[in-house]
Amino acid sequence: MRTLPECKEYFKDVHTSLLISTDILKQPLTESELEKYTAIKQSDEARYNMFCEALSFIYRKDFDIVKNVWLQESLNEHYSNLKAQ
Repeated sequence: MRTLPECKEYFKDVHTSLLISTDILKQPLTESELEKYTAIKQSDEARYNMFCEALSFIYRKDFDIVKNVWLQESLNEHYSNLKAQ
């Protein structure tokens, strides 16, 4: 089993995928695109929630302590990448 710090990059990848799918849905889309990206966002949300639940179950309070820090780092990276584009 991985240690909690080893889970950080995957957590950030999962969270970033969710941010990207959310950003896409904020743009004007055709009906078929909207349907496609809504399904992708729902899948990303489920993956994120399931991973967080698993980490909470395994690591308990240790995960609760680092989760907000990891979220902020993920947000910072995502939005700094958007600015760079």
